[in-house]
Order: sequence, then C-alpha cells, then structure tokens
Amino acid sequence: MSELAAIAFSDIGDYFDADGRPLPLADLPPAARKALAVHRVTLRTLSDGSVRESIRVRLHDKGRALNTLAGCRGMIPPRI
Repeated sequence: MSELAAIAFSDIGDYFDADGRPLPLADLPPAARKALAVHRVTLRTLSDGSVRESIRVRLHDKGRALNTLAGCRGMIPPRI
C-alpha cells in the first residue's frame, strides 16, 4: 500500500531544486525514489570538447496507482 501511495501522490517538484536543477538521486526522499520509473543521466561530448549532461526523469503512472489503491481500499466497486 505504501508503494502505491508513494506513486499515486508523487510530486515532480520533489526531483528538482528551487532553480529547476535535478537533485542527485541520493538526495531524493524515499517516497520519491519509490515513484521513479526512469532516472537516466546521459553525458555527451560536444565538438568544442565541452560535456553536455541530460537527465531524464519519468514517474510511474499515477492514475493507475491511484485506481489500484482505491480498489484495495474498497472505494471502487468490483467490475462484473
């Protein structure tokens, strides 16, 4: 239930600092880490020798988790 709740009530703001930069994975709260589906860091060397970092963050499906959580709590009648 706690895993489903972490996903269902996750907040994308938990993954970034006040300036919009992504937080290091180790600094994320445990509930935020549970909700992560993808956290990928890619480094690319540009022609001028500089390195460009891109970070991809994707969360698990909140709607599906909320629906499952509601079903577990008896808030949604079973389908016939």
